[in-house]
Amino acid sequence: MELYREREMRESLERQLNSELQSRASIQKRLKKEKKAKRKLQEALEFESKRRERVEDALKHSSSSSPSPEHLHAANNNSKNDTAVADDKPELNGNQQDNGAVQESRPFLKTPMMF
Repeated sequence: MELYREREMRESLERQLNSELQSRASIQKRLKKEKKAKRKLQEALEFESKRRERVEDALKHSSSSSPSPEHLHAANNNSKNDTAVADDKPELNGNQQDNGAVQESRPFLKTPMMF
């Protein structure tokens, strides 16, 4: 009878251990995915910050030269077209597939061009 109780206890502990190991593995997978998503969001934020800085610099440069209003309007249209083209070109950081995932994670950041 004592052997039966010890075997049941051992099997119960083994099941509990297996359950804990599976839980740990799933938590580690989730943590890995969250770290990857965080990194991609950080890269997207850096990309957008750089893009915004370039656009602001272009606006400062165009406003500092104070051209005629028609010329300024044409320059702004060209600037918008340049940023749209820049958005279409993938950033070459060695991993083309990751860049696509970054763009998928921020579809709301792109503004559609309507002409």
